Amino acid sequence: MMDRVVIGVDGSAGSTAAAEWIANRLGDRPTRIDLVSVHSWASHVMADRAVQTDLEHMERMLSAWSDAYSVSTHCASGRTVNVLTELARGADLLVIGVNPQRPLTAALRGWLPVRVCAASSVPVCVIPVGWGPSDDPITVGVDSDESSSAAVRWAVREAETTTRRLRLLHAWRLPEPYDAGAVALLVRPAEVIAEHRTVLEAVRHGVAKEHPRVRIETYLARATAPAALLSYAPSSSLIVLGSHRLGILRGGLLGATAADLFWRARCPIAVIPPDASISDS
Repeated sequence: MMDRVVIGVDGSAGSTAAAEWIANRLGDRPTRIDLVSVHSWASHVMADRAVQTDLEHMERMLSAWSDAYSVSTHCASGRTVNVLTELARGADLLVIGVNPQRPLTAALRGWLPVRVCAASSVPVCVIPVGWGPSDDPITVGVDSDESSSAAVRWAVREAETTTRRLRLLHAWRLPEPYDAGAVALLVRPAEVIAEHRTVLEAVRHGVAKEHPRVRIETYLARATAPAALLSYAPSSSLIVLGSHRLGILRGGLLGATAADLFWRARCPIAVIPPDASISDS
């Protein structure tokens, strides 16, 4: 079955970055690509011609890249998050672009990627303007529970497809001591580190057993999840993390912190819902 990808188009440099990234990722693989432009009801009539121009430009660009793509355009009115996630339902991937080089736009629209990723039932890739093709590892955040399992599976598939190394990254911090009556909770750092290393090693062992050809790196980072991911972003071709269906991101990536990650990482970020369907192709 032909893969299906949905790309959000708004006429910005971010949209162009998203299209370029997906074309670089797909190569000549036969794929159905839906280009979607969303506008509010009030601006729909005034923006109609400009929107169509943006969509037609993007369609020509992708069609020129490869004749293996079946490209179609869609112009819709409504709330951006609702329209994009609804039209992407059942797709293999939803792709949107951001422009970190425009701080004012980032401040005004910083929450959009967070909301799209939280609402989407399919994997979402957020592509920054200025990204470039890279053979650096694919970095995936590993949680202490099962919430990152789908993200790890998706990252493994991506590593197999691209022959890139897979970097398993687990962030940890010592619990903050607190008083429970007259007794303070004391922790042994060595025991905490050993527990987190066990979590990471279990994931590494599972991946290595099922996918022996994938080259794996493992890293424990004593930091918050956002800080750990940002520290490895410059040496990553892609960051992959998990989300859950209640509308907030896992691993401490909440609110403004999550928005900050999308605008500062400067490399593509994929957010994978726990119930995402992940094919082997």
